[in-house]
Amino acid sequence: SISITVRPLDASVSTGENRADMTLDNADDTKTIVLEVQATDPNKDTVSLSYGGFMDSQEKTVGWDDAGEQKVFITASDGKREAKQTVTLTINRAPQLVIG
Repeated sequence: SISITVRPLDASVSTGENRADMTLDNADDTKTIVLEVQATDPNKDTVSLSYGGFMDSQEKTVGWDDAGEQKVFITASDGKREAKQTVTLTINRAPQLVIG
């Protein structure tokens, strides 16, 4: 069996179990999400990782148009067996005050 541990790396991200939440301050704001994925194999086989859904690698810069709930699918494989895990990212837009 293979085990996967995921931890988002970003000072602006609050995390829970397999989820991360962040807020973009304005339409020009961008933030980079980096997922720290640790996959281990009890037989010490080399483990390869693949990403799907919202991210196709462990790092992605997000912007205003990415707001909402996004799913990232992570697969770890040693060539014989694989483990899958889903991470939920919630990207929020900060409230905007419009006068006029």
